Amino acid sequence: MSGSDNSMEAIAGGIGEDLAQQVIDGMPAGLLVVDAEGRVRSINSTMSAMLGIPDDALAGLPPLETLIPAAAPGERLAAALETARGTGAAQDGVVVPVDGHADGVRWFEFNIRRTRQAGDALLLLIGQDVTFRRQARLRLQESEEFFRLIFSQAAIGIALLSREGRFLRVNRKLSRIVGYTEIDLLQRFFHQITHPDELDEDKAQFARLVAGEERDFRRETRYRCQDGRTVWVALSASSMREAASGQLRLIVAVEDISRRKEAEEALLRMASHDALTGLPNRMLLQDRLDRAIAQAHRARRKVGVMFIDLDRFKHVNDSLGHEAGDRLIVEIARRLGGALRDSDTVARQGGDEFVVVLPDLGGPDDAALVAAKLLDSLFQPLPLCGQEVFPSGSIGIAMYPDDGGDSASLLKAADSAMYRAKTSGGNHYAFYAADLATKAEQHLRIENGLQRGLLRNEFVLHYQPQVDAASGRIVGVEALLRWQPEGGAMVAPDEFIPLAEETGLIVPIGEWVLEEALRQQARFARLTGGAPPRMSVNMSARQFREQG
Repeated sequence: MSGSDNSMEAIAGGIGEDLAQQVIDGMPAGLLVVDAEGRVRSINSTMSAMLGIPDDALAGLPPLETLIPAAAPGERLAAALETARGTGAAQDGVVVPVDGHADGVRWFEFNIRRTRQAGDALLLLIGQDVTFRRQARLRLQESEEFFRLIFSQAAIGIALLSREGRFLRVNRKLSRIVGYTEIDLLQRFFHQITHPDELDEDKAQFARLVAGEERDFRRETRYRCQDGRTVWVALSASSMREAASGQLRLIVAVEDISRRKEAEEALLRMASHDALTGLPNRMLLQDRLDRAIAQAHRARRKVGVMFIDLDRFKHVNDSLGHEAGDRLIVEIARRLGGALRDSDTVARQGGDEFVVVLPDLGGPDDAALVAAKLLDSLFQPLPLCGQEVFPSGSIGIAMYPDDGGDSASLLKAADSAMYRAKTSGGNHYAFYAADLATKAEQHLRIENGLQRGLLRNEFVLHYQPQVDAASGRIVGVEALLRWQPEGGAMVAPDEFIPLAEETGLIVPIGEWVLEEALRQQARFARLTGGAPPRMSVNMSARQFREQG
């Protein structure tokens, strides 16, 4: 209807009153007819249902305010009615809260028109219940406000990207993570803050997202901050389409995981590096050596493996203390690392032993040059606890593939070669030779036999008389150690004493010798009935050192 008056009589007369009433009752909207005094003259069934009005509610032409009790003073409705009545101007979209319903306040929206019937001015209130629509709109507003708060106050970075990767919206946390202001980010694409090493994979992931091949993805990646720092982040991304425009948008969530990564790297370093020197440990050495062997196999090159043992390190520990020994180990590690190429590896094998891996060598001559350089680097003065020491080492060298085809055999060969360098007096290097393996096996067999000999009491003492040359009288005896393995021939001292000295077994063997010599001395005393003869026992210098 327009804003001008319309005659109800003309409408009813044109279609018939009964039909007009049926049309009005069948309207999906509610209808109220109000006279000049504000009394309700007519109401259709839809409005009756909306207001919950019984059939006899119109008896006596009730005032409008008795049928529409406003939850708050209905000033807007009253003003709209007055304007329509006075000017005839249409009043649309007048929203009124109506109380009195079992389910609380309802909201009605009225369009008001002025008309005439039998010369009387009437107002038509055409209304609909907009409670659900209003609640939906309020929920949407609340949801949008909630989203804005979450977006701006979130503990993780959040951004909305175009399908090309341009930042369309960013939150405060993302700005803090990467060090750019929100304005700076809105002028950039995501790849402009992505670390170069991560760029290809990130671009590929986003391309699959845009193409619809994936609905979302998660990965750990790195960003470059404005100040040049690198930050590790956990990136989650998904795609959506805007309801209004249908444009594809990408939503990304970014969590700073730099501290977690630092902790993981620290744990990994602890597992793969020596705690004292920071050098690779045996586990990482194994990996580096395996890689060097595989690369040399493909390129038909050689790999050098060096086993380094410090000379007289125990003397430093015993005389200057373990703290000084640790300082020496740390300095040796620094000197070895400083004398090698970036592609080489120096690892601490344990104690005073180090292993060097030299990948991509042309031949043994290259390894010899490095060994000479390392010995020269080690043999430099080092102030230690007020003294000046000159560290030196013995280096055994094995070559791949000449001396072994895998890491275990190469390390074993280099270890054998190191013992050959030790026999030269230290501060030397020696290459592995096949006869060393035989010697090493023999040494191992003797060492194991000595261990068993102590447990099985296989050692015996022979007593050699000491005679006075002038009188021919026996003045004493010398206790001589022999080893009689079970089921084997007698072993002479010069075959096992040097190895016992080297392995430290000489200490428990020397203790047994003293105890057995004292027991024999007591037996001599009982036999002679007097003072026993003087007895000489050979002792190892190592036994004196270790027993104080």
